Amino acid sequence: MSLPDNARDWQVEEESTLAENDVSLLHGDALMARYGVRALADETGISKSQVSLALRRCLEVGLVRKDRQTGVPRANAKALFEFIVHGLRHVFPARPGEVTRGIATTFAAPVLEGRLFSSGDLPMVWPDAR
Repeated sequence: MSLPDNARDWQVEEESTLAENDVSLLHGDALMARYGVRALADETGISKSQVSLALRRCLEVGLVRKDRQTGVPRANAKALFEFIVHGLRHVFPARPGEVTRGIATTFAAPVLEGRLFSSGDLPMVWPDAR
């Protein structure tokens, strides 16, 4: 099974599989052009200034580290996992909205029905008119 061209661009090779001479190929303008602010802005649709600010902030707080050999920003998996588990709820708190029709979530979801309970009368839903 072959992958589309754009999917191959995002494949990640483990650093241990790269030979010494392959690492030298990673340096240079081509790599920085691929992972630079302009390229990331084009890929994500976010402005270059916002990408730059986001990268700078992620570097400051340790969610991203620059690769020692290439200088390319890479995710700090341990810090990112810790942030997702313990910090995400503080950045994006769940706030109940108005009473509406929708798809059952949390304790009212079919997979959790009867396993989780709430003191509230109405189940939490994801708003949906149908």
